[in-house]
Amino acid sequence: MTVVVEDDQAVRLWAAASAAYPEEGCGVLVGHADGDETRVTLVVEGRNLVRDRRLDRYELDPADILRADRLARERGEEVVGFYHTHPDHPARPSQLDTDRAWPGYHYVVIAVAGGRVEVATAWTLDEPARRFDAVSLHPPRPASGPPDHTPS
Repeated sequence: MTVVVEDDQAVRLWAAASAAYPEEGCGVLVGHADGDETRVTLVVEGRNLVRDRRLDRYELDPADILRADRLARERGEEVVGFYHTHPDHPARPSQLDTDRAWPGYHYVVIAVAGGRVEVATAWTLDEPARRFDAVSLHPPRPASGPPDHTPS
């Protein structure tokens, strides 16, 4: 399974993630699925409703989800997932992320350090086990991001 963010939307995603720093940023991913590939054609920035722990928590404004759903339907597409940032933390879902996740969607978690996007990862929820499974994400980082140190 692969999540592909179209180039112009990847630029938008990286910019939104950087701009939210040092707080958690969040939003909605719109696109379509075709077999094992989900293509993100529109990134819709959302508002983080958390007031007291914005450095390590987010709650996506439901109005932003409704707005993204409306845009998706106008485009003949659907909401395919959500994104949020982890300021100065790894791009791995937390237990809270897992507890709040909905099945059937992709979740992109973006590690941002010092205002710079380092890497993003994509996940889907295994509902019966209540755990996230990693899926491939393209691109996993901005073109000007740090080198890939993934073991071969």
